[in-house]
Amino acid sequence: MKKRVLMSLLAVVGVCCIFAGCGDRNDGGGGACVHEFVNVSETPATCVSAKTILQRCSKCGHEETITEGTALGHLLNDTPETNTPPTCVETGLRTYPCQREGCTYVEEERYGAALGHDYIEETIREGTCDNPGLKRVTCSRCDYEAETEIIIDHEYEIDAAQHADATCTADGKDVYKCKNCTSTYEELIPAKGHTDDGTLNEQHAATCQETGYTLRHCSVCGENYRADITPIVAHDYDDDGICSMCGGSIIDIEQSVISENAESVIYDSAKESWIVTGKTSPHMAFVSLTFTVTKEKLAALKAEGWGAVDMIIDTKEGQENTSFQIFKDSASGELLYTMIMGQPAPVIRIDLSGDTLEDQTYLVAYRSHNNPGITDGYVVSFKGVKTFAADDVSTWWTGSVDMTAEGGAIVASTEGTGSVQYAITLRPEAVQYFIDEGHTAIRFDVVSANTTETYLNAFASGQNLYLGSTHGIFFIEDLEDYADDGIVLHFVVYNCTGTASVTVTVAGDKAFDPSDVSTY
Repeated sequence: MKKRVLMSLLAVVGVCCIFAGCGDRNDGGGGACVHEFVNVSETPATCVSAKTILQRCSKCGHEETITEGTALGHLLNDTPETNTPPTCVETGLRTYPCQREGCTYVEEERYGAALGHDYIEETIREGTCDNPGLKRVTCSRCDYEAETEIIIDHEYEIDAAQHADATCTADGKDVYKCKNCTSTYEELIPAKGHTDDGTLNEQHAATCQETGYTLRHCSVCGENYRADITPIVAHDYDDDGICSMCGGSIIDIEQSVISENAESVIYDSAKESWIVTGKTSPHMAFVSLTFTVTKEKLAALKAEGWGAVDMIIDTKEGQENTSFQIFKDSASGELLYTMIMGQPAPVIRIDLSGDTLEDQTYLVAYRSHNNPGITDGYVVSFKGVKTFAADDVSTWWTGSVDMTAEGGAIVASTEGTGSVQYAITLRPEAVQYFIDEGHTAIRFDVVSANTTETYLNAFASGQNLYLGSTHGIFFIEDLEDYADDGIVLHFVVYNCTGTASVTVTVAGDKAFDPSDVSTY
């Protein structure tokens, strides 16, 4: 029994010795190895690095590298190996290579200053004041060579025969001629201006057609002259739009040969529009007038950066039972627009993008369906349209749909079937741009790319703007109300069978004042 217990104890001790690595690491208790290093290899010190020794543990094989001493540094001679003297364009150069075997370091020493070229000039062609000469320049020390022109200055003197004295109203001149060639130039002698002799002081006030002035008499030339010029003043229009000074109309409006039922044409400054009123009639009131915008006015607007002019025809407030027909002019009779009762006001756009601009004449035939005897009429407004490039418009929008810029418009599209709706936003900074430029409204031209059976419903910041077919035009006014949050356009496309694509064109809307329109 005692023999079996002793054998068991010896077995346990043996296993413990195996797992503990008994005596193999000489660590005094089974922990990490206490290294015993021997040198394996040495790397001698060089000019730029110290001596290193690679050591390895004889028990576990662990390796370490130790550094001994410091780098030797370069061994340079006091005498340079090469010495290149200064040249015309470079300083001198001395070189000192390191003398230690295997080191390629070379120390360079710059000294002195570049000598500069030692020029030698040779005339190739003699010059005159009207034909430059030519010279060749070379260097006596190097291969530098260049050719330069020889400029001979003119020698001018006054040509007394061509002298002209200045007068009260005409400039004089002195003519200078070169003594060596035919070259001349002139110096202006400014007109002296009139000298008032105090005998005449006749006042003439400015009008809408002519500047104001004071008529005086000159003691030098004996002529009467205009002084103290004041600018032309604005037209003085009465309630009928007729100027009290020149008798002209505020706009070029003439009675149509079709009808004489127009009673008055009055400019409303608050609405920046012309109010056309028809005479009372026992039946339907019928008013027909012709409007002309001249090519000179259109050219001036184009030069100012406008893309188009809109003529907007609308009913007078509170008189919606009306119909319009707008013709290109009374001669051709081309029908441009028909508005039946309750439809949006017609907008006729005059495009300014063409190379040639012509007078644009429009005939507006208006018919009232109010009760017999009620005076009726319509309102005409002219507004400039500022269009924008694709790069301008594309930076103004945010939205959750696919959008691309095409020809100044935003194309927004999304997939769907049946009724598809989504929204895009005109950024606040874009709204502020229109405000800063003096626009009174922003015009949106919205087109749906679906079939003719598709209906488009558009909202702007919650306001219902349009419900109809594939095309709608609407204006957002009171722009200051949208300057903080922008304008949110919400679209609902009905009867959609695939991709609901809507093209939105944005343009500024700037009204003209009477002085603009009077020149039409």
